[in-house]
Amino acid sequence: MLLHTHAFNVPYGAVVARGTHGNDRLGTLEDLGLLDDRTVIAHCTSANADDVRRIADAGASVAHCASIFSYYRAEQRDWYPVESLRDAGVPIGLGMDDPGWFESWDLFREASRARLLANYEYGAHQYHSRDLLRMLTIDGARTLGLDDRVGSLEVGKRADVLLLDVDSPTHQPLYNLPASIVNAVTAGDVETVVVDGEILVHDREVRSMDVSSVITVACQEFDRFLQATGWDATLGSCRPPESSLWRRVSPAVIARYARQRSVGLVRPCARNCDRVAVILFTSAGRYCLLRSTVRRVACD
Repeated sequence: MLLHTHAFNVPYGAVVARGTHGNDRLGTLEDLGLLDDRTVIAHCTSANADDVRRIADAGASVAHCASIFSYYRAEQRDWYPVESLRDAGVPIGLGMDDPGWFESWDLFREASRARLLANYEYGAHQYHSRDLLRMLTIDGARTLGLDDRVGSLEVGKRADVLLLDVDSPTHQPLYNLPASIVNAVTAGDVETVVVDGEILVHDREVRSMDVSSVITVACQEFDRFLQATGWDATLGSCRPPESSLWRRVSPAVIARYARQRSVGLVRPCARNCDRVAVILFTSAGRYCLLRSTVRRVACD
């Protein structure tokens, strides 16, 4: 059984570790016996060289979710240590984190963004196209401990296959196929999906479910959500109610408030709102959730 956890996703994460009586973020996992080859760590954006060494020594894996941090980077100055993790031999797969935040469920686009963001931070040619293609396939399977079953087409493995339509004008003239897949292909180019030998999608038609029924139920539930919460969603915009605790805010702003008051962790909730949800770590290492009134935090 795997353990999936976030770590090094925000620079102030060490505050949380100290709030639970750990030396640091990895130390907390080590103390609990949870840092080993079963561990899948999401993000690692602020991990340093020593952190990378300890992750590699433990045999842990990393799920790299580039898009969410480019969408809500929130004053973060550290970025995913591409070369260090790769050189240390840490298995790396691509993930989405919370695709609902930026309306994307496309891992092909995630591969492209991982390349662009790494090049932006560290200079060109951080990834070879084949590196990214492996992260989408066999390295992603290694990250999840499934590489003996999926991730490549081999005798004895499950027949998990995607067929891509690259005959469209968008991809012509076609050359350097690995680069085309990770730079230009999107989920809309998937023509057939086979999982464990079963055809789930053929000629872009979903066979594994009644798509019309799923869409109908999804729209009904979305309408119910809007009525229950007061959110306003139209084709032109989407706005939360003014009193919502879950309005988005830069996590760095709330983190500064937490540090100033020795709070273990503050969950970012509301921009220009008088209420935030605060998680306080007690002396016993337990935590309690307080929804308390707090005056507006100045954004500097």
